[in-house]
Amino acid sequence: MSAEYNVFGQIYKPKNKFQSVCLSILFILFFAGVIYSFIVLGIYSNDNKDYRHTHDECKTYATVSNVAYDEGSRLIYVFYEDAHAVNVYDISGDFQWSVSIPKQMNGVTQFYLDDGRMFLIWYKTYIYDAKSGDFIDKHESTDAEIDKACDFENNNSLDGTGIDFDLIDVYITDNDGAVKSYIVNRPDYYALINPFAGWLVSFTSGVTIASMAIFRALNHTKKLSVDKEKCGNLAKCFSVWYKFLTAVCMTYAIANIVLPIISSIVILHIIVPIGILFIVSGWIYAVVYRRFNSDEKNAVRLWFIRCFIAIGIAFISTIVSVVAFG
Repeated sequence: MSAEYNVFGQIYKPKNKFQSVCLSILFILFFAGVIYSFIVLGIYSNDNKDYRHTHDECKTYATVSNVAYDEGSRLIYVFYEDAHAVNVYDISGDFQWSVSIPKQMNGVTQFYLDDGRMFLIWYKTYIYDAKSGDFIDKHESTDAEIDKACDFENNNSLDGTGIDFDLIDVYITDNDGAVKSYIVNRPDYYALINPFAGWLVSFTSGVTIASMAIFRALNHTKKLSVDKEKCGNLAKCFSVWYKFLTAVCMTYAIANIVLPIISSIVILHIIVPIGILFIVSGWIYAVVYRRFNSDEKNAVRLWFIRCFIAIGIAFISTIVSVVAFG
């Protein structure tokens, strides 16, 4: 028995078994990608509650977030944001000490070096001696400390040190940029143990499913015939509303990409009220749907479908804006 899908009040069947299998695979990949990403985030976590003492080297699948070098002590600090930990090595690659802070429900860990001290921030600020790892203090994070951490993340430079890193490894390079020795050397497959890989699979699958649905919806709108003389005021109001919301979505989608380029203005949050308006109006439409005659149903459905497509485009523009402009 072939799969059936209820779309915009109409029952559709995939045209053939191949299309049905492709849709099933895409849905499986979509949910598998989401599940995989959450599993990876779970194994990244390093819920070590003993923040007062140094520990053995933190073995983690988490990606390297930042690397800092202190010329005075000649120590290398490898920061794993998702494991909320720092491993410290000497210039020869010998492990010295490690510290980590307790896991929180949300937010991100930040790290910076300042005046012989090392700071780890996650709602609270944990301060350590940058040379020995000895615990110094813990208190509620201040705006000044958070600003320093952001500046350190953006401006920390390894130029002239010969030290470089990627998501997996930390290494010393020669003058030609070739790897001379490793500080952190992990297997290449660690690159796949990354939530981004899962989100990429889910995003690609979701966009493909959405594209198939949009293509089918556009074909469906071509078959809708409407006699405007038979449409009552309520149906006309719904049609005008969905025309307006479609225009808003398309304007948002364009502005969402153009504004950050020309003026650094980001309007990502506007997608939330747009989505709420669409959902609420869709619920009202579903309540009164049965009152409409066939021409009224077709008139409203035509613009509902177009609005749905515009919402999808607006959502995709939000994702693109987040990835491109952060």
